[in-house]
Amino acid sequence: MPKINKVLAIQCYGPSGTTLLHSLMDDHPEIISMPLLFPIPIYYLWDKYLVNSKKNFKLIEKIIKENLPVLFDPKCAGGDDSLLHMGENEDKLVKVDEKVFFNNLNKYFSNIKEIKRKDFLLGIYIAYNQCYEKDLQNIKYLCFPLHDQTKKHAEYLSNDFNEVKILHVVRNPVKSIGSIVKHINSNHQKFSLFKSLMQCAVSNIILELREHWEEKKYRVYGKTPYLADNSITQTKYIRLEDIHLKREEVMKKITLWINIKNHSALSKSTFMGMLWHNRAESLKTSGTSKKIISQKQNKFINIIDNFRLKLLCKNELEYFKYYKFNLYDKFNLYFILPFLIFLPFKCDFNYNRFMCRIYAMLRCYSNKKTPLHLQVFKNKSYDKIGHFLAISEWILLNHVNNTLPENELIKVKIKINFKLIDISIFIFSFPLFILRILLNYFLLRITMLKIWYKLIFLKEKINITELN
Repeated sequence: MPKINKVLAIQCYGPSGTTLLHSLMDDHPEIISMPLLFPIPIYYLWDKYLVNSKKNFKLIEKIIKENLPVLFDPKCAGGDDSLLHMGENEDKLVKVDEKVFFNNLNKYFSNIKEIKRKDFLLGIYIAYNQCYEKDLQNIKYLCFPLHDQTKKHAEYLSNDFNEVKILHVVRNPVKSIGSIVKHINSNHQKFSLFKSLMQCAVSNIILELREHWEEKKYRVYGKTPYLADNSITQTKYIRLEDIHLKREEVMKKITLWINIKNHSALSKSTFMGMLWHNRAESLKTSGTSKKIISQKQNKFINIIDNFRLKLLCKNELEYFKYYKFNLYDKFNLYFILPFLIFLPFKCDFNYNRFMCRIYAMLRCYSNKKTPLHLQVFKNKSYDKIGHFLAISEWILLNHVNNTLPENELIKVKIKINFKLIDISIFIFSFPLFILRILLNYFLLRITMLKIWYKLIFLKEKINITELN
């Protein structure tokens, strides 16, 4: 069994092509990886179920079966429809046999006296790759998708492995903002359904605060290193545009940095050695393509929106060498932007988003169960009040306790067959929805004014080094 003591951790800066880079590294003979974002839950599961438990194979098997079904079915949460159409002819899928996987995992743990956090991570990687009969003898690096995980997980990698190279993939920040808007609108994240699309996107890219997936915002590290460079950890960044336009040059830089051989596999976008054709929500293509970076996002962002976002992203555009502001740009930043901030954005009028909100208020995404805080009452009138409160909490507070799980929510097909209770809850909740729209408008303007103030008076410093 190989001794893997090095990690290449890939970090995103919004939707910036990290999965593409991951797919280019996938089939290299010195790298072990897993599809898409499959490994992301592993550390969460360790912390939740194993850190204070007596660890044995039976317990680990139970935890994986209940929480990582995507390993055995890419249709489950954490998967993607693109994994069902793999290979040259799109007739293959990413899927391993559950029995074979656990046999592999059991063999791996049988040689370990005490299962530690690193063993749990490596065991899943190795057992999964053995299902595809990947040659593991020459493996040097484990490819791990940090992908906006908490700083604690970066620290876990640094504590568990001898060498951790963290590679941030950045992108033109204005394009990233537009891509986040598209991503949220396409994937129907329930936590962000009543939030402002632009607030979520601007907050993520400029303020490094992620709001769209969680009830509350939390710190992310897109343009900021997780950890200071030391004898174990080193952080660099590359541009997505360079991957698409200068792939050979970029991949050569990466191989030199992590000291692995240049290999033909680095030219193909694969998962588990099978050709991958990009995420289901994205432009269909395999590998690098000029079409990806030349996409226009005018479905969600118009000319005025683009102009405003360009001014708001001054620091990021200049630091990552996308654009140098001239005197005319600075004049617009200082004197024109404060007025343009108050205009609405095109994505504020997105029809799909509006209808999803209407369906939510009609309880189409509800589990239709009595909310927990009212289950002590058996009276039907309390039940109706409870459902109204559940919708109200979602609208105003982003609470989704009475909502379907995310993987079920995406599959919901609306049928117009509403009951009287649904109509009555909609009528009472609609004024709250209008209030939320107004709150979103003013909160976004406060956010943008804060950014403008910092640009003028505080001069933010970005501290991450380009990979050369």
